Amino acid sequence: TQRGLSASPSAARASQTGEIFETSEFPSQFAIVATKDGTTVRIDPTEPVNGRDDDSPFNVTMNAGDVYFAQMKKAFETPLAGLDLTGSRIEADKPIVVYGSHQRTNIPWNNAVGRDHLVEQMPSIDRLGTSAIVTPHYQIEKTINDQNFYRIIATEPGTLVMIDSSISFFPIPGRP
Repeated sequence: TQRGLSASPSAARASQTGEIFETSEFPSQFAIVATKDGTTVRIDPTEPVNGRDDDSPFNVTMNAGDVYFAQMKKAFETPLAGLDLTGSRIEADKPIVVYGSHQRTNIPWNNAVGRDHLVEQMPSIDRLGTSAIVTPHYQIEKTINDQNFYRIIATEPGTLVMIDSSISFFPIPGRP
């Protein structure tokens, strides 16, 4: 049983990061780790975070080793359908690391109550690729067969998604 997370900001960059989260009654969240003193970080959330009343952009100033933790403010309020931090933009003038996470989910998905915490280091937008190969996960007992979910998020308008060489859809930037 893992009781903590040890993460190293070895691939830090001064750039933009797009966040990827899932909708749930439990909050999506992210953590920003500064690698240099005097780092200015601009956060443009898609939903209000922490004690903020709205989703307007704001700045935080951080020093090396500082962590800014943001959690969706509307957590535990209803209705929650479609509310998460997917598409939030984070920019910095010095290298930072962003960890996107979700407080509680259920992997693999089924109708049971889940307690899985998700966290992943987010790549900066300039490091995203233009193609991907995806495969289904192994079907574990008690899961619903053929229930593999993939989220495709565009960072720019006019993005075309092709599946098996056929035009599939044009996603709205920042939204799954």
